[in-house]
Amino acid sequence: MIKETKILKETIETHKYCGKDLCEKCIAYEEPVMGDYRTVYCKRCWDIGNDYRPKIEYFEKEEDKLYDEWITKCKDEK
Repeated sequence: MIKETKILKETIETHKYCGKDLCEKCIAYEEPVMGDYRTVYCKRCWDIGNDYRPKIEYFEKEEDKLYDEWITKCKDEK
């Protein structure tokens, strides 16, 4: 006879969050946001973002244009 038992195993995962616990000397950029949580980037991660930030900015502008177009079309339909 074969008996199956369910075993729950506890594991520990280590997560590294770049820019969360930095001293003021290590901060390359801090987003100007209100609230309890800071969004900061260390110098290394901020430099890595040089390839990505212009693309993100471009697509955010495109997104805004699409929303404006959508709203305008909805207003024209009424």
